[in-house]
Amino acid sequence: MTYRMKSLLVFIGVALAFACSAAAQNLLNLSGLVLDDRTGLPLPGADVVIDGSPFGVAADAEGRFYFYNLPMGGCDLKITHIGYKTITRRVVLLAADTPLSLEFRLSPIVLEMDDETTVETKALPSAGYLSGGTVLGRNVLTRTGTSDLGKILEENGLATITSDGSPGGKRSVTLRGSNSDQVLVLVDGRPINESGDGTADLSQVSLSEIQQIEVYPQAPSSLSAQAIGGVINIITLYPGRNRMTVKTGYSDYGDKTGSILLGRNVSNWRFLSMYEHQEGTGKYPYRVVPDDGLELFTRSIGEILIRSNAEYQRDYLTLKLNPPGVLELSYRRNMSSRQNPDYLPLPEIVHESTTTTDHQEFNVSLKGAENWYRPRVTLHGESYRLNSITDYGSQYPLLYKNSSLRGEVYSGSLDWSRGGESRTNLNFGTGARLERLWSPDLLGGYAERLHEFGYFQAQGNPLQELNLPVNTGLFGGVRTDLYSGGQVFIYPRFGVEVKTGKIFWAALRGESAGAFRLPSFNSLFWQEDLQAQGNPNLKPERAENREIAASLGYKSAEFGVSYFDRKIWDLIYWRLDFDNRWKPLNLSKARIFGIEYIWKYQLGKGDWAHNIFLTHRWMHAINQSNEPNTDGRLLPYRPVNNTVFTLEQNLRYLHLTATARWVSRRFTNEANTKSLSPYQVWDFGLWQDFSLNRKQVILTCRFDVTNLFNQSYRIVDAAPTPLREWRISLSLQQN
Repeated sequence: MTYRMKSLLVFIGVALAFACSAAAQNLLNLSGLVLDDRTGLPLPGADVVIDGSPFGVAADAEGRFYFYNLPMGGCDLKITHIGYKTITRRVVLLAADTPLSLEFRLSPIVLEMDDETTVETKALPSAGYLSGGTVLGRNVLTRTGTSDLGKILEENGLATITSDGSPGGKRSVTLRGSNSDQVLVLVDGRPINESGDGTADLSQVSLSEIQQIEVYPQAPSSLSAQAIGGVINIITLYPGRNRMTVKTGYSDYGDKTGSILLGRNVSNWRFLSMYEHQEGTGKYPYRVVPDDGLELFTRSIGEILIRSNAEYQRDYLTLKLNPPGVLELSYRRNMSSRQNPDYLPLPEIVHESTTTTDHQEFNVSLKGAENWYRPRVTLHGESYRLNSITDYGSQYPLLYKNSSLRGEVYSGSLDWSRGGESRTNLNFGTGARLERLWSPDLLGGYAERLHEFGYFQAQGNPLQELNLPVNTGLFGGVRTDLYSGGQVFIYPRFGVEVKTGKIFWAALRGESAGAFRLPSFNSLFWQEDLQAQGNPNLKPERAENREIAASLGYKSAEFGVSYFDRKIWDLIYWRLDFDNRWKPLNLSKARIFGIEYIWKYQLGKGDWAHNIFLTHRWMHAINQSNEPNTDGRLLPYRPVNNTVFTLEQNLRYLHLTATARWVSRRFTNEANTKSLSPYQVWDFGLWQDFSLNRKQVILTCRFDVTNLFNQSYRIVDAAPTPLREWRISLSLQQN
């Protein structure tokens, strides 16, 4: 090779190097975040494609996506996700030294969780609306063999359920040692807590219409009115998808369930309807145990009794209509009837009791946008009636009771949301809610309460532009609530989360928040009778909640630990007063603190994959009333230790679930002299899916056993729980 030729090759090589260097300087990186426009949750698995090219990526577990080495200029990004409306956005890449990060929000056609998702127990990204929250997706709910929402929450270690244990009975929920009236339960953002006693009955909600359940031990500012003990937000299905689901179930106790759900989209008119019927014949076997108290003097321990006169039936109806445009309409009705719903341990007190309820609500909403001038507008109205008759016969004429209650609720709200760069989200809103209640059991027969509120909430990652290996998120807000009578509550919430790594990751989160709760109408105005009376001098409860959480993860394994501390002033507690009547009084102070451990592990996919979930809570709920016989004692019905273990195992042609719950001793009085024994309960389930009609129709057959080893235990004093119970269920789903 001649010298001239060598020189020519060197020149060409240098020219190409300069050209490549110049081209490289014009190549840009692009990152973004895909969120659900309705809930603010990240959308993992969303497909992001450069339109007109073969290049595309999928969003990661936090909803993030990345493109590298893109040329300068304009391109169209197409974002899709199953169950969401596809959007296309024009992106212009200008300068190589200006990192570009975008946020996209997809509007749901119908909210569908990924089939591979089981239970999300880790702290969600702090830039989302659910910082520190836990989510149960629809796939978890549809796999269950029960129609009891409370049982699902308890089996997943998210809540403790209080009830009389009987099928069809009222299910009250507590979180981390709170009272049941301190937990706010919302359905699509609307509270279902009863105005009378302040508690929420989970049996009012049908599992058939639930899309997902969000559990917040400490609530975001946008939801936290009267939520000292946290919030459970239930999101129902959104109309827009052509679907049909038929489900039926039967248990050996005579409980029967049937439901049908139908969704259609006709010329952009979106419909969704659901009807469910439940009934029980009243067959209710239970065993006499030492915790029965007075029954020890009349019955033999270990004797099995069958209660056969506690029939019930419940009907749910939901209708939703979304015409083209921004209008959303919905109607929901819940009717129930229970025969002999209460339990008395003495067989000599024979009585007949009937309770009927009828609850209706109607909602009108106008969808909002990220434009400041277009908020989401919601109008809500509801009415409910409750009637109960208890007759002890001619032997006890003074115990005859005929109670009635009628209530109305009217509310309206405006909510703005705004998403920006650096994962910053701003949310604020205002609204008003009027509750009215009529009952002869209330002093004066009538009570009402006007509630006005406003909130501001912000979250984001302010250090994202620095491209640090550590992701730092901040979230916080402030809320103001004004009630009739001049009661004003202003309380903030602030938190920070730091996370690093992807395959092996570690996260640390801390937050602090204030909370309050007003006395219920019963606590204030219950009319004096032979047993109880209200106390109009009650003070509102106030609380400070703090939490520190840390978690480690590697691939499909995760371990987390959380320390929580809740201090409550003026805790409202019903107790016998000096005149031997039950009255609500304010304790000077109470403190609930403890540690939660969570371990989750997933191994493999396919025929032999399994998931393991374990959670343990150690907790102390301390009375700090400064009274000689109660100060320093544990508050009643708060177990020190509570453990839940869940195994999901694929057996090639079958799927197995096993859940165990261990609950330690619970005291039943403030002096800690009486208690309920510890217990452990195992539940098992087997199910299998069959694809029909070219996999467009799925038939699911399921067999479940509750209390497999026939344990005798009590949830609350003087209320037994059933023994072993099996249930079979079939569901047919067309998508």
